[in-house]
Amino acid sequence: LVELYSKAPCNNIYSCLATSPERVVFLGSDSKDMNRSVQIFSSVFSEKGQNPEIVCKTVPKNDISRSVQLMEEIYATYDDCVFDITGGDGMMIFSLGRFCEKNKDKKIFIHSFNVTNDRICDCDGDGKVAEYSVPSLSVRENIMIHGGMCDWDSRNKKEESAEFKNDVKKLFSICRENPRGWNSQMNILAAIEE
Repeated sequence: LVELYSKAPCNNIYSCLATSPERVVFLGSDSKDMNRSVQIFSSVFSEKGQNPEIVCKTVPKNDISRSVQLMEEIYATYDDCVFDITGGDGMMIFSLGRFCEKNKDKKIFIHSFNVTNDRICDCDGDGKVAEYSVPSLSVRENIMIHGGMCDWDSRNKKEESAEFKNDVKKLFSICRENPRGWNSQMNILAAIEE
């Protein structure tokens, strides 16, 4: 699985959680963020009983030629790979289009995971999608992949106001009732924040 790296963490792991690949290649321009996130993703994969080999490939931001070249190298190494466009920025997706245009004679698999309806979408036009199961993330896993951590035992309970406690209970209730809806809302908020 080749993941076009996204700033929205859920977009980087849904397809992997859904398809349980042997290997995940994260392809993006922010090596520092990618390497930090991959450590967390690895923990989540492990908790879900998955142990994919994880590889990070970095390209300079907006360098289409280098992106296409790197995609060619990945495809030459793993010709059965699937490019996942659930995440990724516009330039990386454009680069994938250029890569496909240059390699019309090859079968390049592309899909996307639709977080709204829990389905993998065929994006390469062959009408086929990989077998998959619908992924889910616990509240703790959700917090982890977004860079947080749960440490309920060490917090100073005396300094928490009643208003803060109520807010935490409301957020936890939303996460517990519909973690996938929460993920979807966080992706929307992240996009607005940019």
